[in-house]
Amino acid sequence: MKIIVVDDEELAQKRLVRMLKELDLKHVTVAKDAYEALELIKTTHFDLIFLDINMPQMDGLELGRKIKALFKDKALIYQSAYSHYALEAFDVGAVGYLVKPYSMEQLKQSVERVETKEQEYLAKEKMEAGIINDLHPDACVVFHKAADVLSGDFYSIYKLQSGAIFLCLIDAQGHGISPALTVFAVSSMLNKFVYEVSSLEELITKAAPMLQTFLAEEEQLSYTMIMLCADGKTLEYASGGMYPLLVKVEEEIRKVKANNPPFMNFSQAPNIERLEIVGWESLLLYSDGIVEHANSALEEFAPHVLLQNASTLSEAFKTLQKQDFEDDVTLLYLQNLS
Repeated sequence: MKIIVVDDEELAQKRLVRMLKELDLKHVTVAKDAYEALELIKTTHFDLIFLDINMPQMDGLELGRKIKALFKDKALIYQSAYSHYALEAFDVGAVGYLVKPYSMEQLKQSVERVETKEQEYLAKEKMEAGIINDLHPDACVVFHKAADVLSGDFYSIYKLQSGAIFLCLIDAQGHGISPALTVFAVSSMLNKFVYEVSSLEELITKAAPMLQTFLAEEEQLSYTMIMLCADGKTLEYASGGMYPLLVKVEEEIRKVKANNPPFMNFSQAPNIERLEIVGWESLLLYSDGIVEHANSALEEFAPHVLLQNASTLSEAFKTLQKQDFEDDVTLLYLQNLS
């Protein structure tokens, strides 16, 4: 881990560098003021930045804002002799705040939180690499926003050799690395054989036994899996623990409710049903985060409203991106262009 310590007091600098070395963190750079630090940060990658608050010319809070404007994912830990700056420091985006003089144990805990976040960002990159969308943006629009670094939601859209389209949206329970690892395992599994199958039944027959091995005791997956047949007239689906799939057919919005319980490590292969959708215009899959929130201002973005007013979908997604959600939010909108 590469670290930079920004502090105008030489004694404070040396004390922190010594403590970091005792934690076996030896790649440490020091800067005596904000301007020197900013130039170094622009040209050198640092995993963690320690900032003093009270410094001449530019204080640590202003420096933190400048760093976040350039590199929003940089990890900042503030250190100060005063506790009353803490709230403002966390508003800047700090992951830690140490009040001088702090102990070795307090420093260790702060660094470990950063190391955990680093691992989460690496896991996030791997998860995003596993997401597939084979359709043109005109045919399929996706909105996804994780509540934290890692998401328990996974989605992919596949165009199969037969001309059929397979969509899946999976929501693993919980937050953090455990559900993220589960959905990563699911995505890796699907990507290995999904293009080889010719029906939803064949896919589920292959996938269900593998899914059981991924899940721990009492862990569960909510899911919706859809196979839109090549003729565009029939939809096969299996859904468990999810809100209804919405299908718009000739100005009517049909709700397709879940036909299975959530999937667990003892579950049988999910039931599959068929639905005639001749003349369908569009459909919408969504995870529970867009529905289960306490923000009344988001009622205009309820799934049925979005589907009814698809022409404004792009602007709606821009607005949703600015909102804070308690849970991950994923929406998959598919339009019939044939």
